[in-house]
Amino acid sequence: MDASKLLEILAYTLPALITGTVAYYFFDLHTKNEEGRRRFLLNKEAQKDALPLRLQAFERMVLFLERINPTKLLIRLTPFSSDKNDYENYVIAQI
Repeated sequence: MDASKLLEILAYTLPALITGTVAYYFFDLHTKNEEGRRRFLLNKEAQKDALPLRLQAFERMVLFLERINPTKLLIRLTPFSSDKNDYENYVIAQI
């Protein structure tokens, strides 16, 4: 092979390698962007479903905390006998 043949092969190969590298870079960038967009949409959809459940859980927690407040609990529950151990067990059971 003489130098002109080698130079001709290099003249065809070098632009093809550069074009392939640029195409790979853009394809990789595009796939990462699409993956990020899909992940964002998935998280957005999950948030839409999870928000009412979280609010419901907070409402239940507030009701539970109101229910175990000793001042409100003792007003609501009347003792059914004079034994304090029975009343204590009854209050614990109501909590």
